[in-house]
Amino acid sequence: MNILSYLWCAPQLIVGLIVKVFTGAKKDERGLYIWNSGYGLSLDKFVFVNKNASENTIKHEQGHTKQSRMLGPLYLVVIGIPSVIWCHFFEGYRKKNNISYYDFFCEKWADELGGVKRK
Repeated sequence: MNILSYLWCAPQLIVGLIVKVFTGAKKDERGLYIWNSGYGLSLDKFVFVNKNASENTIKHEQGHTKQSRMLGPLYLVVIGIPSVIWCHFFEGYRKKNNISYYDFFCEKWADELGGVKRK
């Protein structure tokens, strides 16, 4: 990443650095940050996954990284916040209506960008 890329994605990079520091996540040989949460989180170059994350999860999170680089400073508002809300506050709604987490617009788009094929 060059300086313009860092400036373009600055909000999510700053949040990613804060998450890394506070969670103690460690970077692995693939460049992923391993943490103890069961959730994935992408804040541009800071891709947080569990040590047992599936290849689809990693590709999905890398799709979010592509969104970050496309949307720049709008990423957290357009993708990040809606994704967190959908994940944490609509689980009952998804179960009741038999809707996949990955059917939400930003998750579906992340799958497409990451090359994830779901059944």
